[in-house]
Amino acid sequence: MQARADLQGALTLERGLGHQPSNVLHQARLELAEVLEGSGDREGAIDLLEEADLIAASVEAGDGSLRIEALEKLVALVQRTGDVDRTQRIFERLIKQYGRRYVEDSAFLVS
Repeated sequence: MQARADLQGALTLERGLGHQPSNVLHQARLELAEVLEGSGDREGAIDLLEEADLIAASVEAGDGSLRIEALEKLVALVQRTGDVDRTQRIFERLIKQYGRRYVEDSAFLVS
């Protein structure tokens, strides 16, 4: 599948540049994770979503929307594996992000 090859190539190039991680290819990670799961590579998809969250956590400023997006997809994917403990741990990370996001929104609305 050409889309898979293109997305994997872009991520390989980014990783090989030796620069600090960035969110430039965040959407590519999310899309490739869907392609990987669809082709039967669920663990590869999970690893890629974990990477997307890790990178977003290290470089994202603002409301955490990139982390939320990655974690929402990750929790749904892990839930489909049937691993309840792992699903719960990821869900707890997601809830923390929701809390941070809405605390910032509330502060903005009050001021």
